[in-house]
Amino acid sequence: MTPQESNKLVWWGYYDKNDSLLATLSFPNFPETADYSPIEKSLTYSNPTFIAVKPDRTKIVCVTANAGVLSIAECTPDTLIERIQIRYVAPDLIRDQQVIIVHKREAPVQFCDVACDNNRIYVWYSGRSMKDSDMKSHHCHHLLVYDWQGNPIRRFYLEKALYAMGYDEKRKVIYGIAYDPEGCLVEYNLH
Repeated sequence: MTPQESNKLVWWGYYDKNDSLLATLSFPNFPETADYSPIEKSLTYSNPTFIAVKPDRTKIVCVTANAGVLSIAECTPDTLIERIQIRYVAPDLIRDQQVIIVHKREAPVQFCDVACDNNRIYVWYSGRSMKDSDMKSHHCHHLLVYDWQGNPIRRFYLEKALYAMGYDEKRKVIYGIAYDPEGCLVEYNLH
């Protein structure tokens, strides 16, 4: 990799144990973001971005909250290659000279977290905006299940919207915090 390649702003960087950059992945491309500068793309896609590593360590999945993007990459000890990038919804932003980028209150929050096992990817989806739901826009009623080829397998509707979610592979249970009306821990069995 050339010094120019290692200094460019990228969405994902893959490093070895000696902190040497081995591979990079580019930002998602939407027609709506074609004229964005690298820093604007970084602010758009990296905050927040959620990543999960397949337990056998052969693949990585990444989802974004501010744009509907799901990306699956293969990894080896010395390379990372994006195989699938599904772009559902372009970011809906305000750009001006004083504030580089602001997410519109009307823009729906997309993916709020991701977990996986060796067979499936579990993605929590909100679809609610700050304007309509305020801070609960990051609470998810939908659990989307994909295979590692990016094919949708199933959708679960969660009775209680979850925030701060996790996945227990051995028990096949997702869990998280819900507000009902106070904070409580909720589990959903995926069997």
